[in-house]
Amino acid sequence: MNPLVNKASSFHSTLSVLPDYGGRSLANLPATLMSLIGIQPKGFLPPLEDGLLPESLRAGTQRVILLLADGLGDKQLKASLHKGIAPHLGGIVEDARSGKPSRSYSTLTSVFPSSTIPALTSLATGQPPGLHGLVGWMIHIKELGGPTEIASWRPANRIGSFLEPAWGGIDEHDFLEYASIHGLLKDAKIRTHAVGPASFAGAPFTKMLYDGSQYEPYQAPSEIPDVVSSLLTEEIGDERQFIHIYLPTVDSVTHQFGPKSAEHDAAVEQVDRLVGEILEMSSGRNEILTLITADHGHIETNPEHIVDLHEIDWLVESLAVAPTGERRFVYLHPFSGQRDQLRARLEKELSEVLEVFNTEELTERGLFGPTGLSDCAAQRIGDLVLLAKDDYQLVFNHATHSPPPRLRGDHGGTSPDEMIVPFIAFSG
Repeated sequence: MNPLVNKASSFHSTLSVLPDYGGRSLANLPATLMSLIGIQPKGFLPPLEDGLLPESLRAGTQRVILLLADGLGDKQLKASLHKGIAPHLGGIVEDARSGKPSRSYSTLTSVFPSSTIPALTSLATGQPPGLHGLVGWMIHIKELGGPTEIASWRPANRIGSFLEPAWGGIDEHDFLEYASIHGLLKDAKIRTHAVGPASFAGAPFTKMLYDGSQYEPYQAPSEIPDVVSSLLTEEIGDERQFIHIYLPTVDSVTHQFGPKSAEHDAAVEQVDRLVGEILEMSSGRNEILTLITADHGHIETNPEHIVDLHEIDWLVESLAVAPTGERRFVYLHPFSGQRDQLRARLEKELSEVLEVFNTEELTERGLFGPTGLSDCAAQRIGDLVLLAKDDYQLVFNHATHSPPPRLRGDHGGTSPDEMIVPFIAFSG
């Protein structure tokens, strides 16, 4: 056994739950959102399947609120409801199960990879990751010189942003080829607001996602109800309004403490309090439709089960570009002609902790989308994709040789915990 592996694998295929881009994925929601607000979507993935959002909830809608609770997978939600720590969400779910027409509860799949940047970009563009090309936290962008951290818009191995003159003063506009729904709504004279952390205001990835929207910053999640209440008191007449709320707390604490921790439960309680406030604001107002979902869920990871790819000399020496992606999925760019040889050695040496795929295999199975890869996505993904098995994490530290952080919760793969997210709706 490879010395990096310290337990026997209880392996089953890493391809468990595949994204359902035909009408049951997060990437199908934008087409539905556009139609709810009175715009016929063009060039998007198809809308959500009939029945996921009943007509009883659609009728009379003028204002749509979308609450995205980052990292709150459906399994985590169900565990929270069982514990009784999310009474408002629990009440909505029970009402939906009893047939109340103004309540709905179902599930969607995330996209692949089941990670924040691919999923939020799909939610903003109505495109799968295989087309929009923002396929992970760290991706190889040839035009920028190599591995790039998308969220902070910086080279992976250096301090500083591409926005700075020292690194070329390159903005983000040329690196997302699809229009955001927020810009399309603005062009249609529909009021669109993005409610998000103040620390994200003006950041390149924020501008990619919410271009055209009025960004409404909050310093603490407790401020969100006041922001939303103010927006809902605006006079809109016969017009429409879209309010997108992004809440990152569940994801951030679950990475650190795990999905079964007290900290995770406290973050879910925070989401539930916000839902309660929105329920109160929208009581009796059938023109307000609120949708609640997540970009992905989390699996519980063992902080000791980390494979540091940086320490595998024969792997590093086989690559034209340093590994990219995230901890549950890794993209490899082998030197020309070395793909098959590298795959064979990975399967021989590291089969206990990861599964190796040629990119074409995942593309043919529709993981990145139903129509294959765009040129930019293909270039960024490379020739081989590694998927972590069980509760393992695959890391590569681009900047230093310091030990990688040991996370207790993670996502990006296709396990049910990572892929299945709730889809809750209520009005009036």
